[in-house]
Amino acid sequence: MSEFEPAALVELDPSEVLKDEAEPQVEIPQDAIIEEDGVEYVDIEVEEEIEEEEYSIYDGLTPEEAERKKAFIEARRARIIGMRDRYRALRANVDAICERCGRDPKEVKIVAVSKTVKAPEVQEAIMAGITDFAENRPNIIVQKAAIFPEVNWHYIGPLETKTCRDVVPCSEIVHSADSLDILTVLHTRASIANTTQKVLLEINVTGEPTKRGLHPRNIDGALRSIGFWPNLECVGFMTMAPKDDPEGARAAFSGLRALMNKYKDKYKGKDNIKLTELSMGMSDDYEIAIEEGATILRIGRAIFDENYGK
Repeated sequence: MSEFEPAALVELDPSEVLKDEAEPQVEIPQDAIIEEDGVEYVDIEVEEEIEEEEYSIYDGLTPEEAERKKAFIEARRARIIGMRDRYRALRANVDAICERCGRDPKEVKIVAVSKTVKAPEVQEAIMAGITDFAENRPNIIVQKAAIFPEVNWHYIGPLETKTCRDVVPCSEIVHSADSLDILTVLHTRASIANTTQKVLLEINVTGEPTKRGLHPRNIDGALRSIGFWPNLECVGFMTMAPKDDPEGARAAFSGLRALMNKYKDKYKGKDNIKLTELSMGMSDDYEIAIEEGATILRIGRAIFDENYGK
């Protein structure tokens, strides 16, 4: 069975207590949703009542099987609570950094990078209150978006002209539009799908040969082309910072902000060029990114790795 088929949502590996045990899929009622500071969370106690009373999940099981099932549910609940707590702590830290910088915390969106986890962990993250996810492989974003259409999916990985058709129907924003060829095909696929695809231009601010992205001198040409393509909407820029180099990261982030400010004025008034988003900052450098103006943070380990920061 593929890990992305719906039934796989209830299959967890041995490190997650039980393998190949099926847990009923639960519809969460509206009154089980708790809203705190504009973020919605699932009431874990209500979920437990639904599982145990409505679905009678222990009926027909031997005492040993019931005990294993109980351990399965408790372990999963612990993971959901742990992820919820990490996400809340991350959100609180992001808000504090924004306030320290004189920024409105509502300007900064957290996108959970789920490229290293499988469908069950994504399901748990959704139950923990996360609404935006990112993937870096076309086939995987297609599969996960089909299973979880209720959340927003962002594409952050490399693209080839032949894979653009896969990401267009399911991507809220394509963060990695890094060449005129890719932009051309994205527009074509969006036109065929009768939709408008939001994109971020990926910019190689530092000039590192190992990094993808448009050279800054090619930004103007890319934006001019987008201006003629009604099925694309450029909403901002994205970059990757040097790893383990705080000063280099700050230079990359501030450089991206300066570039966007430069072209924001030039293309002001263009209906499909609205340069408002800066996608920059990951688990280890998001504080610097916020200080330099990030509006979208791409966070993986700080959300999904329970040992992150310990």
